[in-house]
Amino acid sequence: MTRSTGIPPLSDIQDIIFSEFACLDFLLACGVLYQSQNCAKCSHPMSRKSDDPKQWRCDYSKCRAQSSVFKHTIFAISRIPCNKILHLGYMWLKKASCTDMIDTVGLSDKTITAKCKLFAQAVSEALEPEDDVIGGIDVIVEIDECLTAKPKYHRGHAVHGCWVLGGVERTETRKVFMVQVPDRRAETLIPILAARILPGSIVYSDLWKAYDCLTEKTGLLHETVNHSENFKDPITGVHTNTIESTWSAFKRSIEPRRRTPGTIDDEIEVFIWRRKHAQNLWKGFLEALSSTMFI
Repeated sequence: MTRSTGIPPLSDIQDIIFSEFACLDFLLACGVLYQSQNCAKCSHPMSRKSDDPKQWRCDYSKCRAQSSVFKHTIFAISRIPCNKILHLGYMWLKKASCTDMIDTVGLSDKTITAKCKLFAQAVSEALEPEDDVIGGIDVIVEIDECLTAKPKYHRGHAVHGCWVLGGVERTETRKVFMVQVPDRRAETLIPILAARILPGSIVYSDLWKAYDCLTEKTGLLHETVNHSENFKDPITGVHTNTIESTWSAFKRSIEPRRRTPGTIDDEIEVFIWRRKHAQNLWKGFLEALSSTMFI
């Protein structure tokens, strides 16, 4: 596996990617599919059918009801073989383009788009409430606001972007929070910062006026850098380079058409999930599929 992401090379998983029944056994073994099942009609145990391992059958002789092993999972929503769906998930983790997915897996762009939305849904639902609360005693948190889209050089057609408030820890994990906001007034930003940054944190920001009352309203220690003069304060050493690089990574991960008020929240959740599982995306992805019920 690669050190940076924990995504295995294709050669390590090609057996489960290219064989439907090998993939089925893998999904059962890692808990993405239920390893046992009770009959919904009579509550007796069920067993996988020997002539069709994709089906459960009730062991009770007077019932013998059947049920798909894929029930309530991402693999039950279409007739596409489970190995092709997992292959798509692998390519989604690798941030492959839709064109590459079409060429590799052989599905339509409409199908691929629909599946990628389901992957995003699964990882978003796997997030915990504490995943977007950051900081702690003596942890430096850099904060800033980002406009997701704007006309290049202030020319051309109107681009309907949105404002996002974010913060990032100066820690090894670079834990982040991001929230879409309607405006950049103090009345909007300060309550979010109070809810998303833990007491005892040290907050670094630029001189945006909405932050003037941050310490008064939250009790957080607040230090600033004047970007009209320096990127890094020559006396205190305060800078916001970490959040600036985070914004760059965030925007690079999103197609321009997805940087809108109606879609940005989904992109935020996927970005936070990827940051949380940055060292083992493959394991995190399988855990998300196993914990999400699709109905």
